[in-house]
Amino acid sequence: MKLDKPNFFKFYHKKYFKLLDTLFVLGLIFNIGALFLTNVLVVANNPNIQVLESNPTAAKLHDFEVHPEASSLYKSFVIQMCMYFVLFICFYYFRSHLHTNWQLVVMLSTLTFFAFVTGLDFFNNLGYFVGKLSMGWCI
Repeated sequence: MKLDKPNFFKFYHKKYFKLLDTLFVLGLIFNIGALFLTNVLVVANNPNIQVLESNPTAAKLHDFEVHPEASSLYKSFVIQMCMYFVLFICFYYFRSHLHTNWQLVVMLSTLTFFAFVTGLDFFNNLGYFVGKLSMGWCI
């Protein structure tokens, strides 16, 4: 089997490419988890907040009250999903155009930093949440 240069590079460094994919997915999961935990902590710190539905269709179907800022919440959600989509497209583009060891080192360094920073954010929120739960402040 004869491999051309880009395919040979990816074949020769396939463990590094798997590491790239793993770091990218971990970074996204940590980011989404940190956003979720931040929202949980905000609601836990202000128990007087009434949880309202942001989706007008779901509110009508299940007889919930629609949040007065539902349109801005949806807009924020759509912007966040667009940002994740752009991040994924950029990752896929740069991953598919890796042809040298230097590019691989730069990509690994960048994704390691991304996963580390989002992991710190996630675990700081998680530690704070677990600490509040263990002290009985959060329920």
